[in-house]
Amino acid sequence: MEEKYLELCFYPLGSRTLSLSLPTSKGSDIWVLQRWLNRVSSLQPAWLLQSVPEDGMLTNRVVLGIRRLAKYMMLWQPWQICDLSYLMFGQLTGRFLSARLAFGSRPLLQGDEGHDVWVLQNRLVGANRRLALILGRPADGIYDQRTARMVRAFQRDSQPSYPRLRASGQILADSLLAVWDRTVLGGARA
Repeated sequence: MEEKYLELCFYPLGSRTLSLSLPTSKGSDIWVLQRWLNRVSSLQPAWLLQSVPEDGMLTNRVVLGIRRLAKYMMLWQPWQICDLSYLMFGQLTGRFLSARLAFGSRPLLQGDEGHDVWVLQNRLVGANRRLALILGRPADGIYDQRTARMVRAFQRDSQPSYPRLRASGQILADSLLAVWDRTVLGGARA
């Protein structure tokens, strides 16, 4: 994987509405959407989703890909990327996030608690069984030593794809991109 994402300004996934009517939109959140669209297009060729360049730039192809994906999921999708778009990928934002911190809207460190920590735990536990064994319990939204140990293991596992990712046990911008890119949707219930 190219390290194109390193050149992009970091925006938490779902932190902004993206529209083609705005000046050129570019950022890490668009890069993650492009990666997901390409992954879906390779897994579901019948859906006729065109692959898009993974350059972090919002283009007609990205917006059209999101609209086509919504169509296949039988969802209405406006001509912009908004909270409904992010919901398709399991990222609660806007009206779908009732008085909670959105996952990715803050760094996560040992001692933190909340819904976003719960989402992190669920995503990592869903990534592989070894991480689930490290946590050793259901997700509880508390960033303790076990969660930090699980995060460090995930960061080490992610280093072939993200060579500059440090195994610090903290979730900062680079770790968030790896989590969004390499894990399944987080959480079975809110």
